[in-house]
Amino acid sequence: MERKNFVFSFAFRSLNRSFDLRSKILTLGNENKIYFILHCARLFVPLASPKILSFGNENKKVFFILHCAHLIVSLASPKILSLSSAKQKLCNLFCTTFAYSYLCKGNTYCMIAKPLFRIIVAIVCLFLCACASHREAVPENWPFRFNDNNPHQLAAAQQYGIEPLETRDDLRRVKRKLKHIEENKYYAVDPLTHSVPYLTPDAAKLLKDIGKKFQKSMKKHKMGEYKIIVTSVLRTKDDVRKLMKVNSNAVANSAHCHATTFDLSYRRFKYVGGKQASQPQMKYLLGEVLDKLRKDHRCFVRYETKQTCLHITVTP
Repeated sequence: MERKNFVFSFAFRSLNRSFDLRSKILTLGNENKIYFILHCARLFVPLASPKILSFGNENKKVFFILHCAHLIVSLASPKILSLSSAKQKLCNLFCTTFAYSYLCKGNTYCMIAKPLFRIIVAIVCLFLCACASHREAVPENWPFRFNDNNPHQLAAAQQYGIEPLETRDDLRRVKRKLKHIEENKYYAVDPLTHSVPYLTPDAAKLLKDIGKKFQKSMKKHKMGEYKIIVTSVLRTKDDVRKLMKVNSNAVANSAHCHATTFDLSYRRFKYVGGKQASQPQMKYLLGEVLDKLRKDHRCFVRYETKQTCLHITVTP
């Protein structure tokens, strides 16, 4: 009777806690939802089946499987077990072990399983914490050689892009073929003085993929949330003529005129939230993303020193 009262008391406290957190549960990621479901399953199986309280052979298997599944999901997924929540997960697992070992008093099967379970928990937790503490630091040097010059980029732009526009008024007749570029969760757009925010669909998708992969890489290295910044997009011939008066690097026959090319700053990144990151580290991660896309033949990239930007042309 005392054992059953303990189970109901433990279940009631856990259930109340779960209901208090119901608003957060709705926003959990897939891995955390699985964790929560297994936790609830492990909680309600003893209550739903009185046979488990007597530790029948079949129920022992169910009980053991739920414990193992809970352990694997809690510890094997780095998305669930981060450094910030490692102590909470350890506490939860050990409290669970001691709670169920209380129910197992005097049972030979549980007397064997309890120390074994503790050893498994300790080894896995120590291994994961050691891996997390030795996470590879992001380098601050720049090892990438992005030297796809203008002739290469221009050839791709002429093949996949639109015909150059004389003035911005001509943009109206090709707007339907282009995608409007504006700030979203993956990238920010600088105030554009010598270009207009339009790209071909393939170039727009490339830009989005760069922003998405950059943020994924930042998250992987436990860094804050930042957006890449677009500094230049589609230019008309009139825009190019004006730009050549103030920028000696600007050329009359520019890949920007074909809506396949955009510039990304490697010096500035828009801060959104979280842990502050250094500019050299973010520059390295952006270079890493572009290097892979370039090797996958999705783009040409040129590193521009004077304009502190990366000149990128899509290659569908």
